[in-house]
Amino acid sequence: MKVASLQNRVRTVAVTLPDELGTIRVTYRAVTRDLQDQLKANEKTDTNPVERLARDLSVLVTNWDVADEAGQTVAPTFELLSSFDMAVLNAISGAITEHMYPPKGVSATSGAGS
Repeated sequence: MKVASLQNRVRTVAVTLPDELGTIRVTYRAVTRDLQDQLKANEKTDTNPVERLARDLSVLVTNWDVADEAGQTVAPTFELLSSFDMAVLNAISGAITEHMYPPKGVSATSGAGS
């Protein structure tokens, strides 16, 4: 096994959005020391809770199946994420957290096999 395979891991999780908006698939980075440092830095710079969570997710999420009006997939950027309400951001964050740290006795498998 190559070191890069261990360092660049990603996982995919289905996220059920609030208010019957539907479900999206989100691919996120494994939490490493460098990623944790970035998330810690966000604590110091973002005092607005929506902006803080949007910034954290923009660092963590690498891909998703969210599209614009023309049907083109859009990147999970801070600018886009910070335009969502807190309920949507919490749904994404909560699904990732539960996927990374499942309750005891529950397997953290994803439909993507990652």
